Amino acid sequence: KKGNFYGHPSALVWDERWPEGKDPLHTYREDLEAYNEHRTWPSVQIPHREMNRSAGEPYEIPKNFPHFPGQMLLPDNNSKRITRIMLEKVNGKFQGACTHFLNGGGLRSGNHRIRFSSDQQQIYVGQTVRGWGKEAEGLQRITPNGNEPFDITAFNITPQGFKITFTRE
Repeated sequence: KKGNFYGHPSALVWDERWPEGKDPLHTYREDLEAYNEHRTWPSVQIPHREMNRSAGEPYEIPKNFPHFPGQMLLPDNNSKRITRIMLEKVNGKFQGACTHFLNGGGLRSGNHRIRFSSDQQQIYVGQTVRGWGKEAEGLQRITPNGNEPFDITAFNITPQGFKITFTRE
């Protein structure tokens, strides 16, 4: 949302609401409450290393794709994986969870952009190498094999805790 602060202390240097002459980097270290007063918390916490190390562009899964339509895919530029994000709106705000969509399985690293084929049945993953990767940049096509994977389809909050829905029992 435009104008919100999402957590990087140095961004507050340019924020007109931040007190003049007060160093946000020192405040972050010395007074976390003052720092968090300006913060908008994320809808989804994506664990660094376990899920994604260097996120590319998020992309919504189209409604005609056979698996997880309406959810988001987040390519990882630094590893051989794509993260899947499940969102729900609770009290007018989005919140959610994440899991692996692909983790290895022939996927190269450097994943940066995702697009779907015109019939929405295949995924194209654009890849880049920034001088640190071992594999060349390129384009990979992912085609579902027709088998429904056993996976989480939804992760919802309830008054008692969480409800986890799977692709099959």
